[in-house]
Amino acid sequence: MSPDKILEVMAEVNPEAIVYDNLKSALVGIATQFNKSILVYDYQKCIDIIMDDGMTREEAEEYFNFNVLGCWAGEHTPCFINMYHCLEWSDDELPRGPEITD
Repeated sequence: MSPDKILEVMAEVNPEAIVYDNLKSALVGIATQFNKSILVYDYQKCIDIIMDDGMTREEAEEYFNFNVLGCWAGEHTPCFINMYHCLEWSDDELPRGPEITD
């Protein structure tokens, strides 16, 4: 689904959702929790967008983590997903959840 279509759906589902216009191309979906829906952005794409403004990766991550991730704008604040399958890690380095046993 395109960012424009996601925004169109969100306008109907939750017109109060916080939208970061400058990160529109990093928009990947809608998350639902309890009785609310919020926008979902791809963390790495957000960093890439900020880097396009001339920052290094380290600078972009520091800026993003402080100014965007660190901002709570209320219950309609978007969430950010780190798409681990896009990162260059070996199988041994992938983050693992708790081991499930029977």
